[in-house]
Amino acid sequence: MQAMKSELRRPKGASGIAAPARKDISLQRKAATAFDPAYLPAHAPSARQAKLGVGAARQSCTACKTKRSKEMPGAAQPHIGESAGASSTPSVAQPMVRHAIAISVKGGAPPSHALSRCAGGLTMEESVEATVDAVKSGHKWRADPTALVGHYSQQTRLLPNHTEVTGPEGNTNSINFCEQVKELRALGGCDGHWYMLAAVVAHEAVHSAHFPASLAKAAPAIQAEFNALTVPHAEGKTSASALAELKALKNFADMEGKMLTLWRAESDTLLKPDHQGTTRSEEHCVVDPMADRICAHAKAQKWHSCRHCP
Repeated sequence: MQAMKSELRRPKGASGIAAPARKDISLQRKAATAFDPAYLPAHAPSARQAKLGVGAARQSCTACKTKRSKEMPGAAQPHIGESAGASSTPSVAQPMVRHAIAISVKGGAPPSHALSRCAGGLTMEESVEATVDAVKSGHKWRADPTALVGHYSQQTRLLPNHTEVTGPEGNTNSINFCEQVKELRALGGCDGHWYMLAAVVAHEAVHSAHFPASLAKAAPAIQAEFNALTVPHAEGKTSASALAELKALKNFADMEGKMLTLWRAESDTLLKPDHQGTTRSEEHCVVDPMADRICAHAKAQKWHSCRHCP
C-alpha cells in the first residue's frame, strides 16, 4: 500500500515576526517533522528528509510517553546565560554582566505552509520572540536578551480520502474489518481509506517535544549575536535610551531571522532520529489497541479470516 508523503517545515513568519529568507532550505527541512508513513527503513533518511517507515520494531508506549514528558512544550525551561560580576577594583572598562535567559515555547503560531495532498501532519518552528535589555559594557551599551519565547505551528488531520476507524461499536463490519486492520497496522497510507487522527497527533507531539531543548541550546549563540550590537555611551545616557538606540539599528531588526535560523539548526539535530522509530512507536500506541479489538470482535463473530489478525 502506498503511504503518505512528508510536508515542508519552512517559514512564512508567525506571531508578527518575519521569517528569514533562505534559498532552498524549505526542501531540506520538508520531511523533518511531517507525518509521513511512506518511508521504508531500507532508505537512509537525510538530516531533514527522513520519512516515516513501515514495519519498524515497536517500542513501549509507557517508555515513549515517559521520555516525552521530560520535555514538554509550553513549560518554562531553566534559565540560560552567564553572569560575570564586576571587578571589586574600579577600572575604566569593567566586564558586562550578562543576563540569565528564561526559555519557553508556545504552540498555536500560524502555519507557514499548507499541507500537501499526502501529508497528515506538520510541526514547524515559526519565530522567536526576544525580550532585550541594554547593558553597560565599558564605554558602550550592548543588547542582551533576558527571555526567549519560541513560537511553533502544528497541523494535524486525516487525509481527505481517509475515514476515522471507530471500531466494532462504530463503522467496523464484516466487510471492511480486515482492510481497517491492515491500514491501521501499516500506519495509514496516502491512497488508503482508514486511519485515526489521534495517531497523527501523537506523531507530531514527538517533534514539538524537542523544541524547548533546542531553543535552550540555541540561546548562547542568540545571546552572542545580541551582545555584538552596541551603541556608544554618553553622559547621561540610560539603559532605556540606549535600548531605544539599539532597537533602531538595522542589525537589531535582522535578529528576528537570525534567532529563528539558530533555533531551527539546533532542532535539526534533535529531530533527526524521530522518524527512525519514536514517531512510529507513538502511532502504534494509538492504533494497535484498536486493531486488536477489531480482530477479537471479528473472531467472536466468526467473520471470515484475515491475515492481518493474529
